[in-house]
Formats: sequence, structure tokens, C-alpha cells
Amino acid sequence: MRKILVLAAAVAGLVATPALATASELSAQDYRDDFIAVAGALAQDVKREYDVPASVTTGQAIHESAWGRSTLSANDRNYFGIKCKDGLPGPIAVGCRAYPTTECDQSGCHPATAYFRTYNSMRDSFRDYGRMISTVASYAHALPYRSQPDRFLTEIAKVYATDQSYVTKVLAIMRNWNTYRFDNAGGRGNADITGDGKGDLFAVHQDKLRYYFGDGSGNLHWGSEGGVGWGGLGEIAMGDVNGDGKGDLIAEAGGKLRYFYGDGSGNLHWGSEGGTGWEAVKHLNLEDVNGDNKADIVGVVGDQLRYYYGDGTGNFHLHSEGGNGWGALSKLEAGDVNGDGKADLVAVYQDKLRYYYGDGSGNFHWGSEGGTGWGSLGHLAVTDMNGDGKGDLLAVAGDQLRYFYGDGTGNFHWGHEGGAGWSALTRFAA
Repeated sequence: MRKILVLAAAVAGLVATPALATASELSAQDYRDDFIAVAGALAQDVKREYDVPASVTTGQAIHESAWGRSTLSANDRNYFGIKCKDGLPGPIAVGCRAYPTTECDQSGCHPATAYFRTYNSMRDSFRDYGRMISTVASYAHALPYRSQPDRFLTEIAKVYATDQSYVTKVLAIMRNWNTYRFDNAGGRGNADITGDGKGDLFAVHQDKLRYYFGDGSGNLHWGSEGGVGWGGLGEIAMGDVNGDGKGDLIAEAGGKLRYFYGDGSGNLHWGSEGGTGWEAVKHLNLEDVNGDNKADIVGVVGDQLRYYYGDGTGNFHLHSEGGNGWGALSKLEAGDVNGDGKADLVAVYQDKLRYYYGDGSGNFHWGSEGGTGWGSLGHLAVTDMNGDGKGDLLAVAGDQLRYFYGDGTGNFHWGHEGGAGWSALTRFAA
């Protein structure tokens, strides 16, 4: 969106952006960190109330308010440059304030006086943005893309901004500052099957696929069982491949990679099959490594860790391979342990549990190692079972299922153990 005193953008005559602060005011890294933490939390509230992607809300707030340092955000708590309509502030704002600006239309640019909304709080500004985007008819065409933040931004920008490079600018913020983490945090670590933010499970029993849904307390309940041929597959992994918020599945089959997309009910549908050499990938994991809301693959080949980035269609492309010693791990599971929207790794080495945190680029860094008794567990999975945005653990011990809740630091605490028949499962994906 263009800047006041330079060029005011229009959203059906409603939106523009005020003067920016000086470069020196914007240089403090700690201020940016503080702002994005507050803005991201408010954007998550907007997502819950209006179902607007938090990543987009945060990115636009940063761009429109110059990290909260613009005149309009500082004086009037207006972080999105939203104008008054017909001299009225709308249902959330408390008033209007006039600013000199430059308006542009098809005939060119000319000086003007515009009236911008004033708010009692930053929260009200964010709520008004969410209300506008989700209820104003001119944005209705964007709503089907709520689960695809980049596309959603592209669609609303057609109305929101006159700057031809607006999408490029906001996307750069979203990617450089990983605002996608705010879509993930509080919703899902490893994408859940139904998209309700509570961890679920796919498992193979004999030749069929089972689906168990989570209730948010660490308990899993029988959903369904069906299909044939699942027993002949190699490793399986679950995650949100296409970015629609519903869990999908990948599986190794005869050296090729199969992709099945989920419909949110526990049913999976054939997507595609391709590639070669996938039988060499051990500890196959499907998780959003780079924070773009499209699942990526992490696995071990030989003694090294491989990262393949997903393009959202079921295709995965080799990004990097490196490190050593990964082949010594008996278990390796990916999930967002610390709630920052970037995949982390949990591994079992001998009898202890290891935690590696991800930086969003496909690199994983040593976090911690501790505990005992982890080597005796069967299947292991990382997923957000309780919906707090931090990865938890599910594990099979004997014939029962154990639940450990994560505190976001790489430590996992005993939750409970129960059920029977879990040892009969041959594949496990959460």
C-alpha cells in the first residue's frame, strides 16, 4: 500500500497508509521482535474470530504501520490504514481524523484530505481489519483461499492496494519474519486430520488404514477403518501437503512416493505417485519445515539428514543433505516442539530422548538430551494433542498408548497411558 504524503492507496475508498517513521527509528531489532510478538498474537485472535490468516494479518500490519512507527498507528492506533466511510468510523473504531494525503486514480494523482479511523486500542484496529476483510463484499472472492496465505494476500491486494509491488513487499515480510508460524501456533503442530487443532492419528493394521481422532486431552478415539493394500506400503507420514488445513498422507511404495490427500473426515484420496529411490529414506517425516504452510519431508539417508521442500501439489524437491550420525538414531520424528511454526526434531538415541530445534531453512540444531527408558518404546510421534501450539508425544509402550505433553522447551511430561491393542499396529502417523 502506498504511503501518505507519497501516494495513498484505496480499498473501495477506505484504506491508505500514513507517513513512515525515520530509518533510525526502525533499526532496533528488539523493537521489531517485540512488535511482531504482539501483532502475531492479535492476528491469531483475529483468525479465531474472523478466520483471516494470521500470517497475512501480521505481514500487512508490519507493512502498513512500519512496525508500529507510522503516524497513524502511533497517534490513532490504526495499524492498517483503514479510512472512514462516508464520514463514519464503523462499528469498532471510535472516530475519524483528517490527514493530508495524495490520492491516485485513473486520471492521475492529486492532493487530498482523507479521514482515517481512530481506535481505542491496537486490538480494536486488528479486529476491525478482520471484520472488514471477512464481511465486505469486495473481498468475498478471496475467502475460499483462507488456508493458502500467499494466495489469500494476492486476492485481497487486488482491492486493498494500488501499489503494483504490494504483494511482493508483504510476502517478503511474511517469509523473512516467518509470519506463517502464527497460522500454525495454537492450531496444529503436525497437521491434524480434521483441521480442528487437536492431534489425530493414522495407523495401519494388517492391510487396512485406521483413523483415530483426538479430543484435545491426549486421548484418541476410534474413527474408521477401511481400504486395502496399506499393509504392503513402506514408511508412512502425515502432514498438510496442500495447505488446506487437513491432514494428508505420503507413503513409500516400491521405491516411489505416493501422495494421498485428506478430506478432513478421515478419508484419503489418491493424489499421485512418482520418483524413485524413496526406499532409501528412513524415518520418513512430513512437516512444515520452512513455515510456508505446505508440508516438507525430512528423513535419513545413510548417515545424513535430508530435507525435501514441498510445493503444495504432492511433489517434493531435494533442498539439502548434511550432517552425520543421524543413522545411529533408532527413532526420529518431526513436529513443532517449541511453537514457533518451524519444524523441530525429536529422536531416540540409545535410551535417551534428543531434541533438535529447526531454524526454518532445513537446518536443525542441538537442543537437549535426557531421560531414560525411551529406547524401549514402540511407535513414536510428535503432534499437538492439546491444541496449545506446542508439540506433544504419542508412544506405544507394550500394548498401550502413552501421551506426554510438551512444554515448548524440548521437555516432555507424563500425561497418561491406556488402551490396548496398540502393539498390533504396523505403521503410525500423527
